[in-house]
Amino acid sequence: MRKLTGLCFLTAILLASSANAQSLFIDKGDDSTMSVTLGGAFGGLYGGSLDLSYSYRGVFDVGLATSGVHFTGGDNKNLNALNLMPFVNVHAFRSDVDELPVSISFLLGVEKVLYASNSLKYPDGSTGTGQYAPPNGWGLLVGGTVYRRFEIGTSMLFIPEAVLGYDFMYTRYYSNAVDQSAPSVGDSSSVNGYREASKHSGRALARLNLGFKSGAHIYTVTPYGGFQGSYGTVVGLMAGFVL
Repeated sequence: MRKLTGLCFLTAILLASSANAQSLFIDKGDDSTMSVTLGGAFGGLYGGSLDLSYSYRGVFDVGLATSGVHFTGGDNKNLNALNLMPFVNVHAFRSDVDELPVSISFLLGVEKVLYASNSLKYPDGSTGTGQYAPPNGWGLLVGGTVYRRFEIGTSMLFIPEAVLGYDFMYTRYYSNAVDQSAPSVGDSSSVNGYREASKHSGRALARLNLGFKSGAHIYTVTPYGGFQGSYGTVVGLMAGFVL
């Protein structure tokens, strides 16, 4: 079994979108692969991510995308969160096998968001040891990708890819206290600050996947940009390698 180990550096928000399709870089029917991907992010938040995934012979990818973040804006400003998202990519049509002009895959991810660090905040901006109940939430990503592989010479792959999807985020808030670290998220009609919020949005990303073959390895670089649902507009870069 060939192993795929990736080190992923980001220049903008890449959290749920880190559930990328590693089977892009192998042909359908090749040996199965495993992957480990590390990442970092900043924008309306900053943090790091760790993804674990497995590809069955270039047919589908399954994995778990995890990230730890600190929010710097929005309703969850000043909070920390742990994001967990199991995901699956199914490569339904491959241009190199089915003689189609493009390849098409389908993506499903379910995200759990565990917030923390909703501390007591004093008027001078310092925080105390008291804690208010943090929010919690979950999300759903359903979509697909369209891509095309081009081999340039014997050592380079160029794979332009478009990612389109529906992005849903559901959050429960438990406090509207004015002295909590996060902005007041309830309102005067909320019972004890309890409130539920649902956000429906879309995801549209363009990725330019580059693969460089060197012996038994493939080194990958992926600049990307677009709109990533609840995380807003993104521009970023990923880099990794195939073993």
